[in-house]
Amino acid sequence: MAGLGSLPGGGFFCVALGVAPDGGTVVGYGVDSSEAFRWTTAGGMAGLGDLPGGGFGSQADGVSADGRVVVGFGTSAKGSEAFVWTAATGMRSLESVIIAKGFNPAFDEWTKLSEATAISSDGRYVVGYGTRKGHTEAFLADLEGQFLPSKPYEQPPRLVSAEASLTPLGDLPGGAYRSEFGALSADGRTVVGWSTSANVKEAFRWSLAGGMTGLGDLPGGNFESTATAVSADGSVVAGNGISANGPEAFRWTAAGGMAGLGDLPGGVFSSQATAVSADGSVVVGNGISINDNDVFRWTVAGGLTGLAGLQGGGVYTSAAGVSDDGDTVVGGARYLPFRWAASGAELWRGRGLDPLDGLESSAESVSADGDTVVGAVGIPFDAPPGFAYEGYKLTTVGGTEVVTRLGFLHGYYSSGAHAVSADGRTVVGDVFNQVRFVGPVIGPAFRWTASTGMQSLGDLPGGRLSSSARSVSADGNIIVGDCYTADGVKTFVWTAATGMKSLEAVLLSKGVDPAQGGWTAFSFIRRSDFAQRPDVSATIVSRDGRYVAGTGIRDSNTEAFLADIGVPTPPVVTATFAGGAVTLRWDPTSSAVQQVLRAGKPEGPYTQVASGALAGTYTETPPAGAGQYYRVIWP
Repeated sequence: MAGLGSLPGGGFFCVALGVAPDGGTVVGYGVDSSEAFRWTTAGGMAGLGDLPGGGFGSQADGVSADGRVVVGFGTSAKGSEAFVWTAATGMRSLESVIIAKGFNPAFDEWTKLSEATAISSDGRYVVGYGTRKGHTEAFLADLEGQFLPSKPYEQPPRLVSAEASLTPLGDLPGGAYRSEFGALSADGRTVVGWSTSANVKEAFRWSLAGGMTGLGDLPGGNFESTATAVSADGSVVAGNGISANGPEAFRWTAAGGMAGLGDLPGGVFSSQATAVSADGSVVVGNGISINDNDVFRWTVAGGLTGLAGLQGGGVYTSAAGVSDDGDTVVGGARYLPFRWAASGAELWRGRGLDPLDGLESSAESVSADGDTVVGAVGIPFDAPPGFAYEGYKLTTVGGTEVVTRLGFLHGYYSSGAHAVSADGRTVVGDVFNQVRFVGPVIGPAFRWTASTGMQSLGDLPGGRLSSSARSVSADGNIIVGDCYTADGVKTFVWTAATGMKSLEAVLLSKGVDPAQGGWTAFSFIRRSDFAQRPDVSATIVSRDGRYVAGTGIRDSNTEAFLADIGVPTPPVVTATFAGGAVTLRWDPTSSAVQQVLRAGKPEGPYTQVASGALAGTYTETPPAGAGQYYRVIWP
């Protein structure tokens, strides 16, 4: 017989409660404050600590055959709570371990896992007791995550026609029914965001094949996570959670689960992911360094670091976007826009814009190759309130910077660029007037190209000529945003051929009636006050222009959605000129063509010259001396 000693501190006291089969590891608790311990023949007795929150107190009840996994209970904010301990992870609540494996005990109405009393020899299965449906009940937990919740996620019914579809994404089981859109993958097949689960607020990843999956949370801290960015193919998700250290950015993969990215040195622990590269290997976002608010870039190889040469600080410091390859980061810092390149190219801080001192100027979007940046710059104005904003476009080619001011629409003296097409040629945004003591009064959305300049996107029926373009397809031909109407804020889809249409109207024209699925809105105002622009739920279009994702209202619940608006593959068109007439021909079986449009320039504006069921041919005699025309056939 051998005495095991005691933990340091307090009186000499210890109780052994479990032993490994070979006798080499013993677990129990000791000292006056009651701390779990693990004793080994090689290392003697060591305290295992306690769970965060609540008073200090823990007890080890069981140990695996190899002595590497210990279970018992500690004292958290919930009171007595079951724990799992390993040398690598330290003491964690059993609930957090299970959730990290993809199952929430609350799905089966467990409100508390009170104590883990034993563990199987292989360290996989844990038994104990907790509270379920208001009663004390024994449990068996599989630490490898093989669980079958009694209330799994159920995909709500989709609305489908031959040309389009509308999919409600549902919500995570437990809690109130709610889900909100965060980001859409470039291919349009994956949506991420957050939903209310039994853990209140949890990040999700949705795909048509797998439905909505909760991503869990970082260990420690209050349970809360949101997904804010996703890689091009949907395999990597970035977002924000709360770890034991505080608010922390995360990166999630199916293989590795959710992993915290850390924070910048100096200052309060805090990081927030805002964007991710196309392959998911680079995450950018915001943190707090010795300079106060700052911007970070995280890579698989190098971890989380600040942007060399960029000095953050102040409330207007944020990373807004990253190029596909992850080498170019854009945003705002200390009231100035920035473009930062990993290649070591000179940091751009608004050269050529002459921004107004003390007024926020920012970069809001970047092209796929990182060479084009758009945003808004503060400028002086000769009437109250004495300032305005102007949208701009920065293009960098071979090290040469070309800054273009985008101007304004008639009757407005402020503009802002919100997004740029992947090819860098098309810029979208809105115009507005900055009214003293009121804030911005928003005008119409715009589309800008080098050949057309700034063009208004028009209005929806019943609208107030107040709209904002938020996203644009890769080729610049399809734009989505929000428009204010007498019936509230509506999501719009714009093309040169159709002009601005509500998303509802687009779906109805393709045989999908949102009302049949209980949908009453595809956007909503989260907040509106006199000091700021209304905070409207985001709506995004995929790069090919086919998918539109956002947050709407279905059956009186806030819910994320994915709409396939069925952008058709255009038919092959041939044109011949004979006898003063132009004839267009195409295969009528390849696409249902309903109209022919004509313009004097490739970018438009286009005017309808024929409509109806066109059976593969159209002939027109242009006016004499009319010059060159461009024609488009459209479904």
